[in-house]
Amino acid sequence: MRKTCVLVGNGTLDRDLSQQIDAVNYVFRFNKTPEFGGRAGTRTDTLMMVTTNIGSYNRKDKYYKFFCNAEFEKTPPIKAAKEIIFPVNPQIIKRYYRRPIQGPSLISRLLGHQKLDWTDSLIKLLGPEKNITILSSELYLQAACELGIIDDKLYSLFPSTGFICINHCLRQFDQKEWQIKLCGFTWQGWEAHLWDIEKQWVLQKQREGVLSFL
Repeated sequence: MRKTCVLVGNGTLDRDLSQQIDAVNYVFRFNKTPEFGGRAGTRTDTLMMVTTNIGSYNRKDKYYKFFCNAEFEKTPPIKAAKEIIFPVNPQIIKRYYRRPIQGPSLISRLLGHQKLDWTDSLIKLLGPEKNITILSSELYLQAACELGIIDDKLYSLFPSTGFICINHCLRQFDQKEWQIKLCGFTWQGWEAHLWDIEKQWVLQKQREGVLSFL
């Protein structure tokens, strides 16, 4: 019998899956994990967390607050995670992730409240307590290519954290031993992600029997 790996998206679940999720062999979650502790359960073997807040320059923005929270490392999803994966390599951030024209205020920049790449800061904060992995630039570019994001498009369009995670799992988990299941994927959010194309790609993988939904 194959083991089960569940990728829990950040969309609202229409039913309680907490017991099913917490009972499987491996669980991935992403970024702020808004459903954590509710219908999506609490088990977190790996938290995949993007380390750039491009597009989040409003101090009221939830992701901005997530990074700048003084108690960040004590939040339940962080505490629960056995491993942290940063899906966007710093070299990718440096080359392709550009600041918007209307960036943070001068005071915010001087105080260090706004930055494009939080990788080093988060390693210093979480490193002593967590096993941290940074995915390769090659994996990011392969995921982008699957969506037709190549050449100049790499500067304005970006694969979502969930999409990168699916690609990572399909490469890391032997399908003879593991089944990959998804839940909480709504394909909505930041306009720089190609949600419709990501969804169609996933549905094709479902038809091929490569993954399924809870």
